[in-house]
Parts: sequence; structure tokens; C-alpha cells
Amino acid sequence: MIWQRLSPIWKTCIEDAWAAYCHNSLPHGAVVTDAEGNIVAHGRNRIREQASEGKQISGNRIAHAELNALLELDWRNVNVYGCKLYSIIEPCPMCTGAVRMAHMKEITYAVRDGGAAAPL
Repeated sequence: MIWQRLSPIWKTCIEDAWAAYCHNSLPHGAVVTDAEGNIVAHGRNRIREQASEGKQISGNRIAHAELNALLELDWRNVNVYGCKLYSIIEPCPMCTGAVRMAHMKEITYAVRDGGAAAPL
């Protein structure tokens, strides 16, 4: 099966997307890895949820998976310059800007989003 061949990074993204879907939000998950490829934070879309855990936000239009992953990151103990963000769907301009402002090394996504993403 395909699931067994996926890396832990993509499995976590998919699990978070599924959790978002189960909570009536858009099925979208994101993961932040450090320079060695270890998962150091992850988040899910929570725009339609009224409660969240940890530092994540919910219940508003900016509660995107990427922002929630960034909010979960331990900024004091992780060198963000070597971090990468993985996302199920191509990040919107707001999330791309947040990742760039965090000075992360790279953004990787599984699926293009021609509707919400910035044009090429």
C-alpha cells in the first residue's frame, strides 16, 4: 500500500488533514522539520473549529494549517534557518509570507492549489 511507503512527515500531514476534515474544517495539514528532517511542529486547518490545543488558533479565517504549525514551533530551541515546511496543499500567499518571514529554508507541498495560491 502507498501508506507504508510514505515518510513520517507526509503521514503526519495526512493525519492532520484527516483530523481537520473530521472537525468540519478544510482537510489540510502541515509539518515543520528541522535541518536533520525531524518533525518539530505540525498543525491543521481549524477555521471552522471553536477550540484548539497548544498555541494553535481556531475559529477564524486565518487558522490555516501552516500558521498553526508555525505557532507550535519552539522558536527558542529550533534553528528556523534550516527548517522546512511541508504542506498537503500549496500554501496561500498569507502562509507563504509567514514561512518566508520566519526565514525557513524551503516549502514543499503535495498538491497545487490554483484557486487560492498566488499566480506564477
